[in-house]
Amino acid sequence: MKKTQPLVVVIDDDDTVRDAVCHLIASVGMKVLDYPGCRPFLADKHAHDCDCLVLDIRLPDGNGLTLHQQLAARGQAPPVIFISAHGDIPMVVQAMRQGALSFLEKPFGSQALLDHIHEAVAHAANRRRERASRATVEARVASLTPREREVMALVARGTPNKEISRLLGISVRTVEHHRASMMNKMRAVSLPRLVNVLAKLDR
Repeated sequence: MKKTQPLVVVIDDDDTVRDAVCHLIASVGMKVLDYPGCRPFLADKHAHDCDCLVLDIRLPDGNGLTLHQQLAARGQAPPVIFISAHGDIPMVVQAMRQGALSFLEKPFGSQALLDHIHEAVAHAANRRRERASRATVEARVASLTPREREVMALVARGTPNKEISRLLGISVRTVEHHRASMMNKMRAVSLPRLVNVLAKLDR
């Protein structure tokens, strides 16, 4: 389902900061959910597929870096903007190594935060498109017969039909039949197009 509004989640135990950030996000037309800690966020499954997570590092019921690690291990980590009033170099380095999009030290400017959020939302949208594209390619590959998959693997490596015939122990004509059927199912009009389509599986 296509999202009409980006969803930004804010996790911060400071009510004043959380309210101000939520108001700022809502003012630019984005949907926002907020939580005072890790546990209430984890309990709300609807919040996990957000477009951006604004996450404080020090929380009363856990650690923002640990929460990010947990989400990444589940394959559910959205683009994260870490915020902290106690930011130091080791924290910044660890956050970035974990795949955080950015790190802002409190107090931060409204425009700076919005710039990072817009970047995160664009990143999330691109990632969703890539996942959808990959799923489409996987479905096409699943529609191939075992022999068509063998032919596809060899064709993608640039193997000529005669060589494919020798390797698979089938006639050139049969190779041509499987190749045409495979290319049709993969919606690939040329070898370069097939290679480009298959490259989506490696992303």
